[in-house]
Amino acid sequence: MSQQKFKSKDKASLQKLRGGYYTPRALALFACKSVLDDSTSTILEPSFGDGNFMEACLEVINQKNINNAHLVGVELDSVEYEKGVERILAFNNTNTTFSFINKDFFNSFPQLKKSGIDCVVGNPPFIRFQYFDEESRNTAFRYLYENHYKPTKLANAWSAFVQLSIALLKQGGKLSMVIPAELLQVKYAGELRKRILTTFDKTTIIGFDKIVFPDILQEVVVLICEGKNSAKYNSQYPGSIRYISVRDGEELTSLKLNNYEFQTADENLLNGHKWTSLYAKQDSVRKLVTVLDDNRIKELGHFLSVNVGIVTGRNKFFVVDEETVNNYELEKFTEPLVGKTSALTSHDFTVDDYESYKSEYPAKLLNLKGVHSDEFTEGLKQYIYEGESENVHKGYKCRIRNTWYEVPSVYVSDGFLFRQIYKYPLLVSNSSKLVCTDTIHRVRLKDKSINMNRLALSFINSLTFAWSELYGRSYGGGVLELEPREAEQLPIIYSDEISLNYDYVRSLLKAKSIDEVLDYVDEKILHQHLNLSWDLILEFRQVWKDLSSRRLNRA
Repeated sequence: MSQQKFKSKDKASLQKLRGGYYTPRALALFACKSVLDDSTSTILEPSFGDGNFMEACLEVINQKNINNAHLVGVELDSVEYEKGVERILAFNNTNTTFSFINKDFFNSFPQLKKSGIDCVVGNPPFIRFQYFDEESRNTAFRYLYENHYKPTKLANAWSAFVQLSIALLKQGGKLSMVIPAELLQVKYAGELRKRILTTFDKTTIIGFDKIVFPDILQEVVVLICEGKNSAKYNSQYPGSIRYISVRDGEELTSLKLNNYEFQTADENLLNGHKWTSLYAKQDSVRKLVTVLDDNRIKELGHFLSVNVGIVTGRNKFFVVDEETVNNYELEKFTEPLVGKTSALTSHDFTVDDYESYKSEYPAKLLNLKGVHSDEFTEGLKQYIYEGESENVHKGYKCRIRNTWYEVPSVYVSDGFLFRQIYKYPLLVSNSSKLVCTDTIHRVRLKDKSINMNRLALSFINSLTFAWSELYGRSYGGGVLELEPREAEQLPIIYSDEISLNYDYVRSLLKAKSIDEVLDYVDEKILHQHLNLSWDLILEFRQVWKDLSSRRLNRA
């Protein structure tokens, strides 16, 4: 078989479709040790898989001499169910009793509600929306609505597992689960974050400096919730919270939870905001919040709108190099394009920058919007034929178009904004008048009298950088991602009165001297214009450095 030119990403594995990534023993054992005692007689594992967590429960029950425990295990997959039950029963040497349910957790919810659950432990499946079984999702949503949640199809299965596990607990109940660190970061978990703090007396979150699941880059935390209270779901009862960081799963064996203090959850945590701030010094975060009261500080969205870049449906087909352009007579059907964040190395992307970029990477977009087929060259017809022979037209984004090869929403933006951030974010003026793919966000000025170059340069300061880490979402591979609405919330200071040397900053950025750039811009904007002390400025910068270093350690 000849090699495909336009090959798309590999299809998801069965493991990914099921969301089944099983928990390392050290994590499962710690999670169970943290909550199991004589008060937890009925213990639920809502998706027991291969039995790791239930085996850990039995080990802790034996160590702590817990009598008359009853373990309830739910597992949908029949093969895993049989293996897990056999393993658990063979391992058991206590007087623990069992109830095993080979059924979907959400369909089991009414049955489990009658069981009087004292404690929930486990590692819920991580299933993205596109892999979520529709019937299961609809069932989950029904019970979520009944428990006063407002579920969204953007959510992931793990959050529904945690939400409904909380609903199953009796008063005084506990929960200890290994879940994605998305809990702290994603918008769809905002309801859950608030519910945790208004439902439990104490919440402990344990994060890891290293990736602890060997087969995936997914960052996880151990969520420990204790003392389900009698407050109603809409209560403002402020539970207490603490965040603890350890190197890896093995370090949990020596971790003493009693050595760490709780703090009362403040307003920023209670109102559904991201909990990324828990990674930073809380006093510094409070100062970052307080300084936003200055009316000279605006949200980035005050000056511009942020939107995703061009979604081609298959970049390998639609983003072409010069050789392909020449071989298939595509020149009059293309637009100059930038498709890599790494190419944006300054606050302005110039024509010279584009010339350097296109010498290394495919840098033209095949744009056939509004072009009648009568105008097609023979080379273009051949190129489209080759694309169809590799089923490019059958990809989701292509097949939902009226004409599969007409890419929508192609326009030249005023600037670009990093969508996926490695070392630091940048807002970039589009002097070269290019289009960009969806690896980069596009920005449009709301007022054309705003100087895009000045705005882009003003973006580079310690305050904005710190908030980019607080608003963004980090991935296991060290990348920070900002969604358009999150980016529009970033604080920025813009004034024509501030004198800035563009060429000087450009030279420093090209040399990757970001600390020198921050020293220069912070002095001009934060110190001279806002009258912030250098002690405070450096405190903000340290928040950015601490949070960015934390995620980069996972790269």
